[in-house]
Amino acid sequence: AALNIEGVWIDPEAVPDDGNPKVLFGLSQQQADTYFADILDGLFTGDTQETIKVRDMGAEFRMHFPDIIYKDGEYWGYYITYDTQSGKGGVGLAVSKDGFNWKNRGCVLQPSEDYDCEGAYFAGVWLDDDGTFYLAYECKGGEETAYGTLENVALATSKDGVNWTKEGVILYKNTEVAWQSANVGTPDLYKKDGIWYLYFHGFDYSDCQIGVAYGEDLHNLTVVPDPIIPTKDNTPYSGTTGR
Repeated sequence: AALNIEGVWIDPEAVPDDGNPKVLFGLSQQQADTYFADILDGLFTGDTQETIKVRDMGAEFRMHFPDIIYKDGEYWGYYITYDTQSGKGGVGLAVSKDGFNWKNRGCVLQPSEDYDCEGAYFAGVWLDDDGTFYLAYECKGGEETAYGTLENVALATSKDGVNWTKEGVILYKNTEVAWQSANVGTPDLYKKDGIWYLYFHGFDYSDCQIGVAYGEDLHNLTVVPDPIIPTKDNTPYSGTTGR
């Protein structure tokens, strides 16, 4: 994509290389600060009028709700796909060297277990220092399973980011806690100093709020009782603070 800033198209391929380290879209941090500071400020004030120009993104496919990691000079984007064996939501993978042209590698996590047969999607991926991939995902069981149609958070691990081993549900919705009584999901994984942080939404049939669970073991997490980013009436956060 290219961004129209005050009538001027900023095309990443046209930006000269000034020797600075490059980031996604081909811009150095200094260039990004120069070009986009006023625009980003305007997004908060309402003064920015942005226009998005779509350009060739490679082979045509839908890449919804991606979570992207950087590995060995490539961007790996894990996204929601319905191109699965059952037609239910799964996790797809697309890979890019430049952030613009993506090669779709198809579905890498099928909805196949009791706890995710109606949906294994909304991936949050972490690539650990030892090369192990961790994928937390929103899972939805079926009406005739022991899980019912609850939406919880499950975990899968991989050594190559393509072939995954499912490790079951690691976070259940809690019907006794109002803010997450309907479901939990859209997980995001982060690890610091040996502690895992699993961020997730909690939904109570009305508001969607962000919570966190943490611990040294992803199978034994402590859930913070209250939302860490709650909704607030009469603000932009009045109904949703989802990921």
